[in-house]
Amino acid sequence: MSDRDRGEPPSIEEPNALLAFRTGVYPDEVLRSATQEQIRELLARDRAELDRRRINVPRANTETTYLDLEIRINQLQNALNQTESAEFWRAVMYGCSPGAAESGVLHPRIPNAEALFREWQRGRTREIERRRQTIVQANLTIPGRAYRLIELTKDLLLEEVEERIRIYAGVSSSVLNLEMLSPPNLARLRSQIAHEVGLGFHVCKESVEKLFAAAGFTGPAPNYRRYIFAAFRVLEVADVKVEVLRTDYCARNAEAVSVSTSTDASARSSKGVPATEEQRTRRRQILAAYRRQKKIARADALARFLGISLRAIQGMVTGDRTRYSPDKLTVFLEKIGCRPEDWK
Repeated sequence: MSDRDRGEPPSIEEPNALLAFRTGVYPDEVLRSATQEQIRELLARDRAELDRRRINVPRANTETTYLDLEIRINQLQNALNQTESAEFWRAVMYGCSPGAAESGVLHPRIPNAEALFREWQRGRTREIERRRQTIVQANLTIPGRAYRLIELTKDLLLEEVEERIRIYAGVSSSVLNLEMLSPPNLARLRSQIAHEVGLGFHVCKESVEKLFAAAGFTGPAPNYRRYIFAAFRVLEVADVKVEVLRTDYCARNAEAVSVSTSTDASARSSKGVPATEEQRTRRRQILAAYRRQKKIARADALARFLGISLRAIQGMVTGDRTRYSPDKLTVFLEKIGCRPEDWK
């Protein structure tokens, strides 16, 4: 049983499914499932039919004759814009984590980098407008101006990407700000760049459409794929520069780990090898014998008698060299009359 026999709209998989609707508005469910190629085919057919009727139908009856066609053409154009816009944003945001551009700040200095970039951005507003007006007023065809505006948008966004990453790298250059270059923060930065590149070309497309409308130009306008291609050129540069930041993070992180390991090893070396339980017991016995000989009851009294801090004496017993120097140990052993080999 066919779709028509079941009372359902024609399946979009059938090549001529949409062409079956010769009159009236197009069903929304069919338009939503249509491909760009099918919509363009119908758009070309209806526009050709509209032109034919404008030529052949008397002027008095024009509005009532081709009003339905104008509605259908608007339907098709809106559907085409929606599918192209969806394709454009999928392409621009490809590889970005969903919601990463709007995710919370993961480092306290990131807002500072963003504020510096926005300040730089505001300072070039007049220059951008001057460059746009130069194109709009140039002795070019309408399509020529459109393509020049796309190229200008690409150049402006390239400048913004380079400056934004330069500022970000500068703020993150401090050792304390190394985590600005961590993978989650760089993923957020890359998503923000992609989102702003997409917005930039979306605004450019609207400007081109206004340019065409103001001039009454009815020829073909640049489609979304032209904007996608230009956006890719910008994002390629962004990817290279973000990769430089990523490798910088890996290198600096490895250096930090190396320094930390060296510091820990140095600290362990300076602390010395802890005394064994047998050594501690023998040393305590030596001190106990000395205290009995000198009739010293308390450990703090022993420290005052020898002129050596109690903390240093405890370090000599446990082998913690951070509490005493080798010279002080020599003096201590001489005072209590103990040979170094017996203390060891």
